[in-house]
Amino acid sequence: MKEEPPPPKPVEPPPKQQPKPKPRPATAQTPGAVPSDYANKVYQRINRVAGSGFPKSALSRGQSVRISYVIVIGAGGELVSKSVVNSGNAALDRAVSEALARSAPFPAPPSLGAKSYRIAGAIVYRFQ
Repeated sequence: MKEEPPPPKPVEPPPKQQPKPKPRPATAQTPGAVPSDYANKVYQRINRVAGSGFPKSALSRGQSVRISYVIVIGAGGELVSKSVVNSGNAALDRAVSEALARSAPFPAPPSLGAKSYRIAGAIVYRFQ
């Protein structure tokens, strides 16, 4: 008896290829991200204001404190919200909060389509 070859296997269609994501141009911004040159202007403004309201009685000679904050700036440059990380020194925390409020309004951020922009930073107080 002659052996018959096995029946051919059905041919499966190749899997559909997913479209490749298009690369973003190098200038594309993450939604809500702020260009570094704008953030630097904001930092400079806050540091200038914070330096003029330093509560010298809050630190001993040679002591320094770094106080972090987060601000949200509206599309027109207005201060939408501010948050100060507790440093353990109430007078300095208050000074940072007041400096953030006095720094506003900020220059209007570049129009990138977001309604507000979040910027995190820190103020360092040093008493020499």
